[in-house]
Amino acid sequence: MIDLNERNAALGDQLETMVAAVDDVIDGRSSTFRARNGRNVGIKDDNGEKCWIVPSDEMFALESALAEFKTSNVRYRKSFQNRVAPWMEACFGPEISSDRLERGDRLLEEVLELLQSGDYPVDRVAALTDYVFERDKGEPHQEVGGVMVTLAAYCMAHGLDMHHAGEDELARIWTKVEEIRAKQAAKPTGSALPVAVK
Repeated sequence: MIDLNERNAALGDQLETMVAAVDDVIDGRSSTFRARNGRNVGIKDDNGEKCWIVPSDEMFALESALAEFKTSNVRYRKSFQNRVAPWMEACFGPEISSDRLERGDRLLEEVLELLQSGDYPVDRVAALTDYVFERDKGEPHQEVGGVMVTLAAYCMAHGLDMHHAGEDELARIWTKVEEIRAKQAAKPTGSALPVAVK
């Protein structure tokens, strides 16, 4: 279980380091430099705007603090969805990756496995299935938002970090590409189930 207080404290430390690095850059900047003839000379860009000169050590420290912050904070990375795309392509190719029925089967399977792992009573599944499918169909964009918000709330109730879990799983399944391809090849055609049932 991820301790959210520890992660928030780490984030606070990173922000403090970055603010200190920004302060050092600002404190160390100069609008002029001493030329060989001893005169102080300024620099302007092509539009005539004054340019600042920053000491390299302070600039490197700022770049390092910013890189550390971006590396450990998901919202500054390429989106998770876009990082899943190359894994899907590697495992399944474009046809299966874009098969909406197949993607729905796998989403439902994973949701059921998550609920099972949290000791959700199986007898409630059928009742909720009937309830949902007897109602009017929703709008996909809004329903995806609902799934994400509800997953976040579920994770909070179970002491889980959904972003950390997602990153861990994406890293794990990149090590299983051949195994997943073999499983997909053995999957019965047209079945919602991922394996043949005797």
